Amino acid sequence: RIFGIDDHTLILYGLKVTFEHIKPELELIGYARSMKQAIPDILRLQPRLILLDLFLEQGDPVDNFKRLQVTFPEIPVVIFTYEDSIFWMRRMYQEGARGYITKTYDDDVIGNILVSVGNGGTVFPEELTKWNQYHSKYADSKIFNQLELDVALT
Repeated sequence: RIFGIDDHTLILYGLKVTFEHIKPELELIGYARSMKQAIPDILRLQPRLILLDLFLEQGDPVDNFKRLQVTFPEIPVVIFTYEDSIFWMRRMYQEGARGYITKTYDDDVIGNILVSVGNGGTVFPEELTKWNQYHSKYADSKIFNQLELDVALT
């Protein structure tokens, strides 16, 4: 039971049809084009997972995510976006997102990630894992300061 928030409803409609054919255990029970529309619909439908487009037409990405977290702390939120920068992956991981999916992923990969998060997992792209490994390797180093590390790794 998934609720999607994306200002391009064609994307979510495509997911709904895809799920029906390749991952019937995933059900898109509703979607909204804005946070204003999403909140009452999520309250009414009680999904098990929320898919959130990172860049909606209105609102800041972090503010939108935090609003969902505060209002629905028990529902995992997965970011669903075209944005594939390490900056946003890292930022949303730090904020508490349970997954990060780029819209360029294959249907079966998207489905597998959603199933994993729905079962309690956290799934982020491999690039973030590599960044975290690199960062932890040099985190105590006197060679780089934090700003240099952040710039070098984005």
